[in-house]
Amino acid sequence: ESKRMVWSTYSSSVLTDYAKVTRLIEGNEYIFRVRAENKMGTGPPTETHPIIAKTKYDRPGRPDPPDVTRVSKEEMTVVWNPPEYDGGKSITGYILEKKEKRSLRWVPVTKTPIPERRKKVTNLFPGHEYQFRVSAENEVGLGEPSLPSRPVIAKDPIEPPEIELDASMRKLVTVRAGCPIRLFAIVRGRPAPKVTWRRMGVDNVIRKGQVDLVDTMAFCVIPDSTRDDSGKYSLTLVNAAGEKAVFVNVRVLDKPGPPQPPFDISEIDADACTLSWHIPLEDGGSNITNYVVEKCDVSRGDWVTALSSVTKTSCRIGKLIPGEEYMFRVRAENRFGISEPLASGKMIARYPFDVPSEPKNARITKVNKDCIFVAWDKPDSDGGSPITGYLIERKERNSLLWVKANDTAVRSTEYPCVGLIEGLEYTFRIYALNRAGASKPSKPTEFVTARAPVDPPGKPEVIDVTKSTASLVWTRPKHDGGSKLIGYFVEACKLPGDKWERCNTTPYQIPLEEYTVTGLEENAQYQFRAIAKTAVNISRPSEPSDPVTIHPENVPPRIELDLSMQSQLTVKAGTNVRLEANVYGKPMPAITWKKEGEVLKPSEGVKITTQRNLATVELFSVNRKQTGDYTITAENASGSKSATIRLKVLDKPGPPASVKIKHMYADRAMLSWEPPLEDGGSEITNYIVDKRETSRPNWAQVSANIPITSCTVERLIEGHEYQFRICAENKYGVGDPILTEPAVAKNPYDPPGPPAFPKVVDTTRNSISLSWSKPAYDGGSPIIGYLVESKRADTDNWVRCNLPKNLQATQFVVTGL
Repeated sequence: ESKRMVWSTYSSSVLTDYAKVTRLIEGNEYIFRVRAENKMGTGPPTETHPIIAKTKYDRPGRPDPPDVTRVSKEEMTVVWNPPEYDGGKSITGYILEKKEKRSLRWVPVTKTPIPERRKKVTNLFPGHEYQFRVSAENEVGLGEPSLPSRPVIAKDPIEPPEIELDASMRKLVTVRAGCPIRLFAIVRGRPAPKVTWRRMGVDNVIRKGQVDLVDTMAFCVIPDSTRDDSGKYSLTLVNAAGEKAVFVNVRVLDKPGPPQPPFDISEIDADACTLSWHIPLEDGGSNITNYVVEKCDVSRGDWVTALSSVTKTSCRIGKLIPGEEYMFRVRAENRFGISEPLASGKMIARYPFDVPSEPKNARITKVNKDCIFVAWDKPDSDGGSPITGYLIERKERNSLLWVKANDTAVRSTEYPCVGLIEGLEYTFRIYALNRAGASKPSKPTEFVTARAPVDPPGKPEVIDVTKSTASLVWTRPKHDGGSKLIGYFVEACKLPGDKWERCNTTPYQIPLEEYTVTGLEENAQYQFRAIAKTAVNISRPSEPSDPVTIHPENVPPRIELDLSMQSQLTVKAGTNVRLEANVYGKPMPAITWKKEGEVLKPSEGVKITTQRNLATVELFSVNRKQTGDYTITAENASGSKSATIRLKVLDKPGPPASVKIKHMYADRAMLSWEPPLEDGGSEITNYIVDKRETSRPNWAQVSANIPITSCTVERLIEGHEYQFRICAENKYGVGDPILTEPAVAKNPYDPPGPPAFPKVVDTTRNSISLSWSKPAYDGGSPIIGYLVESKRADTDNWVRCNLPKNLQATQFVVTGL
């Protein structure tokens, strides 16, 4: 200890460079020293500075002198501030003491520490002068007392009112809406003045809030503030000594007030309009950042935001539904919220002009299995605004709903509706569009089945008229949609008028492209049209015929042949030939075809038709037999007319006209024949001759290049039966053969009989002269010679002595004997 200066050893075995010294006495001052030691001994010490043993916390410091705020003859209110130094521990309480000015003894006002820094001291003696002091206490202990307050006499003073505003009240007081407004001031005056808070305005009355006076503090608290609480507030003090007033400006930061009328609606279109309004009277203490505009479809009754960031007091509202009734409202917005709305009157979204009238004459122009073409005529009126396009709707027969067929407006008056289901029936209607909106729908089209299309028949042509009938012809549809054509419907329209009436009940009644309409009114004018019917579909009507008046006409027949029919018609065999003639006359003439004077009738390979004014004969795979003159005869009540078409068929020739065996011999046959009656339109170039034994089926060619009409067939076998055939040939081929009757190969005569009466006339040593008479029978043919044979008497062999052809006489000399 520094007071004793007697050193005591705390420890002699410290190995580290620090040590914790315990068992010190609080409040005593100590000095510590340290010496290092090794095996050679202990070194000199090092000492610390003197230090007092105490904790690191102190007692509180001394508070400032207390103030006496309220004074009366029996009591005073004392207030004080905490000490600047709390000793490191929180202040737990205060001890207030008092004494009379002339006394030396301080008397505690509170026996125990009080946490407040305000104390009302009572039971004072009137007229006595008092002083006060205060001590702060923490966990360490009680600090030194403050200096005494100023002396105050216990009496009821008379002072004019005084108001001391806090610095925050002297400026603009700003609070957020919903937060309380707290206004306060220190007030003084003896006797205590009357405190009045007011809000400057119409009636200077604060209609809500709480006003309070606590000692010298006057309070005005307004909970849940709104922008209506913004304004100028006054605090007024009044007592016997006078009057005092101060003013406090308060701004409540709140959402703004509603925009101000008039709320105008102008520039109205079918889907847009322009709105305008005035700024709010109250901006809520913050600049208006934007306006929120809402719209309400009156038919639905719900409000939706149209625009949320309008910076001006006007805007253009779009996306309205034409024809609908709307209301609008606008709200102002600042950084604290959105105001109440300003609402407009009702308006109807429509242009200053009308929608178009409905499109006319909606019709089907083409049908496919998944696409149908729809066409229409423009409306009679565009409503005062140009037509911008058309909308097409479709409906199935068994459905109640119409469905849009196009996504965007169609500018033309025809549209292909796609995405259809094959086999279903559809109808269509069209709307015209302009800036005012859509027209009423057109009259729906007739129901049509989505199938492969059937083209309409050709335009009907009236070929004959009587006093009550009209005969029509037309052409088949170019395409039948892949289904068999079963017939036609024919419709008639009496002019003037546009009503079409069917002339037949079922298509089976008109299987061909011709029909005679009956029951017509004489001298009336009609048009006709045809409709094709397949097993699964029906075509659009054909183009109407030219108008025709129903009254009988008598015109003699007239036949016109095409240029190709006026000259000889030459064709090759095997081809198809079409003979045509245009026949005119009224009534329509009866037509007859003849060939070489014989009536020509339909048969296999021959087809006779009459369509409109065209009469035709079709010959299929013609041959040479169909070569000849074909005559057409047209006949009616006014007369008759004929024309001839000459046909030449280039074919292989016919068989030779006849054939005969002129001579038949044992080894040959001589044939002759006549040329064919039909040369096939080309010169005969040669003949082909074949032979065969009747006992064998096969033919053997004798010659294939015989230019004439006769031939000798050699190398026959005597006694065999033969048959021969001859074919003519031209440049188009070999014709049919002609056959001979079977014939045996033999001579046409017999061998002669033996010569008569042979005798020796003369002999020599080496010759003999012979003579004989002619045979009694020459066999049917003149004797052409004799054969002389000889033999020795002692042998049996006969030897020829001459050639028969060289011996015609009836005598001969045999020599060389």
